[in-house]
Amino acid sequence: MRIRMTIQAVLVVTLLAASATGAVAEDTDTSAWIRFGAAEADITPIVERYEDLNGNGRYDMGDPTQPFEFGDKVTRFREGEIMVGNGSGTALYVHGPLKTSVAVFEDPVTKTRVAYVSADLYLILQHDTEAIRARVPKSLGIDYLVVAPSHNHMGPDTLGMMGLSGKSVADILKIAYGPKTDAPSGINPIWFERFMDTIVQSLEKAVESMQPARMRLGKTRFSFGMADEREPKIIDDDLMTMQLIGADQTPIATIVQGTCHPESVLIYGDERYTNVDYAGLSDRALEAWGRTLSPGFPGYVRKYVRENGGGVPLYFSGPVGAMVSNIFEKVWDPEAHPEYPITANPETVPEEIKVPTDYRMMHLMGREMGKAAMASLKDGETVDAGRVSYVRKEILVPLQNPMFRLISGMGILGYSQGALYDDQGRSDRDVSHMVRGLFAPGLQIPTGRNMKTEVALVNIGPAQFINIPAEIVGEMTRGLPDDFYTNVPKYFPDNPKAHPTGKDYVLQFPPLKKQSKSKYPFIIGLANSDMGYVIPACDFKPPHDLWMVPPFSFWWIAIDASGNPHYEESMTASKQMETRIVGALTELLSGAKE
Repeated sequence: MRIRMTIQAVLVVTLLAASATGAVAEDTDTSAWIRFGAAEADITPIVERYEDLNGNGRYDMGDPTQPFEFGDKVTRFREGEIMVGNGSGTALYVHGPLKTSVAVFEDPVTKTRVAYVSADLYLILQHDTEAIRARVPKSLGIDYLVVAPSHNHMGPDTLGMMGLSGKSVADILKIAYGPKTDAPSGINPIWFERFMDTIVQSLEKAVESMQPARMRLGKTRFSFGMADEREPKIIDDDLMTMQLIGADQTPIATIVQGTCHPESVLIYGDERYTNVDYAGLSDRALEAWGRTLSPGFPGYVRKYVRENGGGVPLYFSGPVGAMVSNIFEKVWDPEAHPEYPITANPETVPEEIKVPTDYRMMHLMGREMGKAAMASLKDGETVDAGRVSYVRKEILVPLQNPMFRLISGMGILGYSQGALYDDQGRSDRDVSHMVRGLFAPGLQIPTGRNMKTEVALVNIGPAQFINIPAEIVGEMTRGLPDDFYTNVPKYFPDNPKAHPTGKDYVLQFPPLKKQSKSKYPFIIGLANSDMGYVIPACDFKPPHDLWMVPPFSFWWIAIDASGNPHYEESMTASKQMETRIVGALTELLSGAKE
């Protein structure tokens, strides 16, 4: 792939490197510095056979500078069939490499070690996080491990539900009523085992490379290519950056926390939902729709950081819930059109230079986010001495979503075997054949009332990482705008009747960032699990369901009783997500101990 960089960009990077690191004398006392190590590894499924379209004798991935240039078609992966995490079935193309990166922090006094894992994947479930933790050798001395995928919708399936992709109603009925062993998971076990082993190997490399490190912290705002698809229209668009720099002035790693669903090319082939000209798409583009592996824009954030002196790059998703997305948006190339920077009002940008939701979009959005993150370090704060600590809390979240419960009964949620729990936190693996009072012989419905997960606060110098096992809305992290109650049309421009407005829109807790005592609060979404969307309880409207037709006795039609769209409620564990998750974080932020 070609890399295009202007002379101006090179100068900016040079100045950044000089200002971000600063000079450190050889005799500098680093005993109070955090010890830090990082590593990055490839987790792309291995292409074994392919159609060599240009006859060059090697496998070529896609070209991000072109709208629909997918590279060579894969006919076989070494691991076997790979399902796209939130796509349309078996992967046929690999548009870009998938990576996992790890960062290990050690307190200079207590020697407490906290490790973070970033990955170009859709999500991880709590029981799979526990399986990864169990593989980490005790000799590494890691006290707390956090696995937080970027929420990239175009990586290999890690949820398991893609095994039902393409199945007929009759097939799903047969699976639901059959033994668990017949339920098809979309997770490739050979690849997932390799993924877990790669994390462990990366942690070993990171620990081995640990050295004293100072921090450079940056904060800016970034909303290029982003929109809030659910009212109220509120985006927490803080772009947070932390760079760890060795005593030799060399950046070791750069951690970026952005806010947007990485899903820009999932539905480009449907003219009802996208701004791409459906009629103009080639047969190959339609074939690749939802069947292409890609790191999404976070991969290009990392690429920019890596190629511009940032060391090992890590990317985490912030408050993306309900639903900050790029799927209906357009971007443009600010390097080719400097008169229209990323802060330009999209309505003033000429249509002829706009890029819709094709494969250029994630490249441009990722590059510009990476550039903004690195630039924020120039005016950021440098910290030498620092401490590392954490506090975590296990929580139970009632499983009220009948669809999640049914799929859980099929045994295909996640890679390892999960469980539900009673109200005392004890594992409950009992099943019932009753659905909403109806007897359905053969159907296995787990009876456990709760799912178990965890929240945590990790303090790294003046920064605080707020771990959230879900997709939280921006109003819960940043708060409601000052004019929220006086300017209803601004925040509810499309369908105010579908939501409570004014004084009826009430959050249960103060916004997390205002509760945090940190100057640099990082929101780490999908941390260790993804329970779905955290919807304010005041705005939670359960969608219609088909309760009278087992096994479809679950939330299926994502509209409320008045026909208003409420998709997010159909993809969350419970109405009590705000109460349980934000409530537990509020308890930790107030200083309460586990």
